Amino acid sequence: ALCNTIQAEQSTCCPSAPADPCTFCDGGIPDLTVVVPEAGGQTCGQVLQLAAGHINGDALCNTIQAEQSTCCPSAPADPCSFCEGGVYDLAVVVPETGGQTCGEIQQSAASHITGDALCNTIQSVERNCCPNMAAELADNLSLRIEMAGNFGHDVDCASHKADWGLCYSQFFTFEYSGSKAYN
Repeated sequence: ALCNTIQAEQSTCCPSAPADPCTFCDGGIPDLTVVVPEAGGQTCGQVLQLAAGHINGDALCNTIQAEQSTCCPSAPADPCSFCEGGVYDLAVVVPETGGQTCGEIQQSAASHITGDALCNTIQSVERNCCPNMAAELADNLSLRIEMAGNFGHDVDCASHKADWGLCYSQFFTFEYSGSKAYN
């Protein structure tokens, strides 16, 4: 008798999955532990479980699906590049970012479009995360120094007391042969 009473409540306690379950981040969720701001402290993983109990198209499913941009953001067509040669240490905290790490900045870059203001700001801190930039610049930069005599005046340039700047002119030429744009 007790067993029959318990089994009678099975549909209440253990509902079957809906025929057309609410879809949420079908392409996957990169980080199940991200807290969804509008979900009362629930994580993406918890919202995913909540979605499975609802029907596609119902009001609650639509509310849940509105949070997909937080849990599974789609990549823009032309994503912002950050440390194309790789980040040497994802845990390095970048001073100008209020405590963000190189890894967090790299992840954020992927959700912005190349050339927008946020992408430009993100790329401005690459020097803290991408040690390869200096090596690439050094490998593609040449310096040429040309000196010319400047003797058309009354200064004795052979004298050790002569002003070197009056006797010689220097021209410095820097040539960059790489393909990366530096600001």
